[in-house]
Amino acid sequence: MTMSGLHIVVIGGGNIGQAVAWQSIEKGAKVTLFDRDQDRRELIRKEGHSFIQNGTLTVPDSESIFAELNRLAAFHCVILATSWQDGRHLLKQLAEQYNVPILMLGRPDINDPLITEIELQSTNSPILMGTGLEPGLIEGFAASMVSQVPKINSLITYCGGLPQHPSGIFGYKQVFGRRLPIDPRISLSIRDGAVLSTPRFSQVEHVYFEHIGLLEAFDDAMMATTASIFSQQVDHFSQRTLRWPGFARAAQACTQLGLLSDDCVTISEEKLPIRDIAEKLLTRTDTKTTVETKLDNDFVLCRWVVEDSDGQHGSLTLHIAAPATSTAMAYTTAAFAIAAAVTVLSEPQSGLIYPHHPVMQTCALNFLRGLRHGSNAIIVTTGILEEMLKGELDDKGY
Repeated sequence: MTMSGLHIVVIGGGNIGQAVAWQSIEKGAKVTLFDRDQDRRELIRKEGHSFIQNGTLTVPDSESIFAELNRLAAFHCVILATSWQDGRHLLKQLAEQYNVPILMLGRPDINDPLITEIELQSTNSPILMGTGLEPGLIEGFAASMVSQVPKINSLITYCGGLPQHPSGIFGYKQVFGRRLPIDPRISLSIRDGAVLSTPRFSQVEHVYFEHIGLLEAFDDAMMATTASIFSQQVDHFSQRTLRWPGFARAAQACTQLGLLSDDCVTISEEKLPIRDIAEKLLTRTDTKTTVETKLDNDFVLCRWVVEDSDGQHGSLTLHIAAPATSTAMAYTTAAFAIAAAVTVLSEPQSGLIYPHHPVMQTCALNFLRGLRHGSNAIIVTTGILEEMLKGELDDKGY
């Protein structure tokens, strides 16, 4: 199945939402894109003027997403390019009213009672819970490796979006979301078949990547739903986030100094959270830096490393550069979301689908098939994963 002739609804017009829209249109789909910010809508209309002219893009002004959706003759899929907090109620309402696939690109809050409410609805719509890089792509490939490579004993994944040249306190380029990913929280991993909980940033590993250099990695991204499944399948499993060295230490320092507190202080008679003030100061750039940042591309780096019970190793590494039209993070997330949308439209599903679900394995492989035809991605396989992926990719197209 291709995107040609499909009508895709995208909710959220940030970097990722726009990347989803442009890639969908390039693949032959029609897109209706919603965003609550009027200035952003105007910018999108300016950027997508030619698409609006030829009828492949619509950017409604309507304050009511559902009133606008009800005016549409038909649409085939909804992609929520928002955070979980911003999109959670929309997700529930969409599942109640429309029988189409719904993809949530943000990281779900597994403890949110709204998820139980959605489960009790017994919806016929497939609802993909976490369809970004992580959660999403990383777990999809991890599940595929566990199911196809005999006797996997250990699996470590690495994933990160990084600026080509680190600058500032964190060496990090924020390309989506309203907050830096530095909040202290508990991270999960699997050791000897047991799920372990450790403070985020507490265990930092340094990993060398050829042509890039030394990066730091820390357990960060594993969801509880992922941990419960993989703990029954492998002895050791870690999902580690990649950053330039110094990120974890800077994040820990912010916590220790109280800069991430939600307590408020009064400035000019206005109460402001300490966290908001600190973040604005920590991410502030001068004009010269802003110009340089615009010229400085980011890249996405993902790696899966496996070892079986016989001591044989294998790895898959993806290095994805930024295209001219977006950041690498937005481009890669959008490409996986589109591969997932096409997959669930061609393989009917229903109910909540988490990143470890079997259909997500197909989504990940379809993404890789599409990626190998692009000019901005390097794909390297070694050892026991080389033969597995060679067989998967040789005779199939996407």
